[in-house]
Amino acid sequence: MSKIKQSDLRVKLGSGESIRVSEGNGLTLIITGTKKGTSFKFQHRCTLNGKRIEKILKTQDLNEARQIAAERMLKVNSGNHPDEAQSKGLMFSAVADEWLKQNKYSSSKTLHQISCYVDRLKERFDYQVSEISEKQIYSVIQGMQERHGTWTAKLTLSVLDRILRYSKIVYKVQIPDARAVQSLFKSEPTKHRPSLTDGDLDDNIMRIFLTLKERTRQNRQMVMYYLSFLLLLRLEEINNIKASDINLLDKVLLIEKTKTLEDGIKIPITSELERVLEYLMKKSTNQWLLSSSRSSSGKFCLKQLSDKLRFCDIGQSFHGIRSIGRMWMHQNGIPFEVAESCLTHVVGSAVTRAYLRTDYFEERRQAMEKWHEYLHELLKDIVVLEE
Repeated sequence: MSKIKQSDLRVKLGSGESIRVSEGNGLTLIITGTKKGTSFKFQHRCTLNGKRIEKILKTQDLNEARQIAAERMLKVNSGNHPDEAQSKGLMFSAVADEWLKQNKYSSSKTLHQISCYVDRLKERFDYQVSEISEKQIYSVIQGMQERHGTWTAKLTLSVLDRILRYSKIVYKVQIPDARAVQSLFKSEPTKHRPSLTDGDLDDNIMRIFLTLKERTRQNRQMVMYYLSFLLLLRLEEINNIKASDINLLDKVLLIEKTKTLEDGIKIPITSELERVLEYLMKKSTNQWLLSSSRSSSGKFCLKQLSDKLRFCDIGQSFHGIRSIGRMWMHQNGIPFEVAESCLTHVVGSAVTRAYLRTDYFEERRQAMEKWHEYLHELLKDIVVLEE
């Protein structure tokens, strides 16, 4: 194979043609001619264990390309991969600094933030990259989550994962899977508290409202809690009730859509529910039943009530209110289908529902009247509707 000369290189580039010229030792000059101009690059090819390995060299200097090609062939002839670097003794801090230099960020502020995460990691991983294990990563990220919070821990883990993958690609270092630590950030599913649905429901409900009364300044919020017990709907379904959905003439509250019922459902309005709805409608300042002048949507954020309910001494979830109502219906002989319909659960199979086309409206009215009478007698001295 003929050697490429620097003078020939200039001539070939000036021709504007696409040419491949072999230098020998696996080195090839690739010239690409386009309408916009001519570019060139050096490619090195070699074979190891019957597999061809190709790489575009990161240089446009002919002498440097020859030197790199010679070094790569030397590794291949000794039975090693040409891209294999000396990973032994490779410190994490050195790789982290190198990775940081390789990356370009849109602003100095972003660069500073990433640098802070890198510095934290360098303090904790002050040893070789090859010595890092999943157990060590888990321990470091867990400690960071406890000290600095989940958000900081997540970002730090993301930076660590990128540094480790960089070391794997560039230095062929065997690294642990940092993403396996993501299990740290998975929150446990919300569970209903069986202690609040077992035993004496009277005492449990009284305890909930007495605790809330101590922690709630506005009477309107107490009435909102009471409304949640009366309706037994999900948080979002209550939050989306509009004044126009309430038909006091026909004693019907229309819920346009629920989690399980796309077409919505009609809720029977009992005398107790009517009393509460009228009170809240008087307090409303816009189209929403639970309105708020501070919110951009105009709706009161029921999540505030949910959080207060969850983090007070009793630890009750907002959704657990439905469990309490369902338990009461079970204890008081409400038929299964009716009780499930009161909670807007889908009852029966698709075939059953196709033949039994009823929403148990009248049956639900009777069940809700009993439930509302029970709540009124139990809480009439705690939940007071101001005139």
